[in-house]
Amino acid sequence: MAQNRKYENLPDLDRDAPDIYETPELTEDTTLPSSTARSPSQASSYDESDDGLSNIDRRHLEPGDARAIFQPARVDAKGVDFSDRIRRQRRSYRTASRRHRRGSRGSDDEYGDFSDEDDETLERKLARLRREVEEVKQEVELREQMKKEGSGVTEGEEAEEGGEQPAATAGEEEDEEDPAEGIAKLSEMLDAVYVQRQGGVKGAEAQFTRTLKRFARPAADAATTIPQTTTGITVTAASEQAAQALSRAADFDARLSQLEKALGLNANNMPDIATHPPKSILHNLDTLERQLQTISEVSTSSLDAASRRVQKLTQEAERLDELRRSARASQDGVSSPVSATGSRQRSGTVSASAVAVAAGVAAGAGGAADAGPPPEMMGAYIEDPERVAKINALYGTLTTIESLSPTLPLVLERLRTLRLIHTSAGTAAATLDELEKRQGEQAEEIRQWSEALTKVEENLKQGEGTLQDNIKTVGDWVRDLEARIAKFA
Repeated sequence: MAQNRKYENLPDLDRDAPDIYETPELTEDTTLPSSTARSPSQASSYDESDDGLSNIDRRHLEPGDARAIFQPARVDAKGVDFSDRIRRQRRSYRTASRRHRRGSRGSDDEYGDFSDEDDETLERKLARLRREVEEVKQEVELREQMKKEGSGVTEGEEAEEGGEQPAATAGEEEDEEDPAEGIAKLSEMLDAVYVQRQGGVKGAEAQFTRTLKRFARPAADAATTIPQTTTGITVTAASEQAAQALSRAADFDARLSQLEKALGLNANNMPDIATHPPKSILHNLDTLERQLQTISEVSTSSLDAASRRVQKLTQEAERLDELRRSARASQDGVSSPVSATGSRQRSGTVSASAVAVAAGVAAGAGGAADAGPPPEMMGAYIEDPERVAKINALYGTLTTIESLSPTLPLVLERLRTLRLIHTSAGTAAATLDELEKRQGEQAEEIRQWSEALTKVEENLKQGEGTLQDNIKTVGDWVRDLEARIAKFA
């Protein structure tokens, strides 16, 4: 009862049907059982007389589309045996389908063959025509075979009709064109077109020879054109590099001219060739910087110290002038050779003047409060001849040092640049040695590859020659075999 209540609301449930179905016994004549006995069901929702069919979903069933898929298909199964007998002749059947064309209104009633399309290529047309010619040949052979089979029956009937009827039949046969001749003409035309498409040669031997020639010509052309192309590329690259170098040199020259114009230099007053070259820019800038710094840092105390320093320098200059005058007067007053004492006094006077000059220079450079040496040490300076000689030598080279001072910064800068260049040259030499070594290795590899390629080319040429000889031999055999077959035919 519980089970009945569980399935009570399910549709298409026949609760009155029996639980066991009996099938009839199988007889010897048949192996298929008869239809099972089924009791009529009163709860079925499907009624054959119901026109509504509301419970059947037919949305995915489109007979028109299904018909359109198989409607253009054509199967030619004439003379084909589909049985499974051992002696049956295995013949294939032909299937073809027409291309489906959809109309402008969506109709599917237009069909056409592939040959009807405008975009059919020449190769497809040629293949289709050759296939159709083969089909026509087969059909003509089939008809001739049927005529031969029925010729025995028709000969007796033609003999009974009389003499006029055979004459009329012979005339009609003369008027009708032989289909075999038309097929042969079509075959010859198609073969000519096919041969023209293949390069005007016919036969496997001729086609293979033509293929070898076609692949051999581009190799020779490439071998002749590669050196020219390489030379052209090299010349173009060299010309481009020369043009770039010239443009860079012109740009550098223009920049140098602008710099010389800004510095006020020309070919006459260059530091390297001029007699009295101007002072260097760096020296002038340093002097200006010191002067500006002195002016900017001025104060009352610094002005007082500077005034006192100037007064002392003035006094020292006056003393130096007096010493020089006395030295000159003493040298002019002595007219005869003097003794060692006089010479010592004169040298002491000159040394004193030199020491005073050196003291004045030191006072101007150092800026100390007491410019010259103290009076008690003056005798030591005067009595030391070695020191006096050094001071005189420095005083004599002062003019040369002042003339070389403008060019000294340039010389130092060039020396630093040369040091960098020498360091780079050492590294460049090692790099060049490495490049030469690699270049030698690459040249050796290229030589080996060239030898290997030469051997491969020789082997290929030998193989081509052997293959051509074999083709000629096989071609002679084939022609001999064709001649023998023609004799037997």
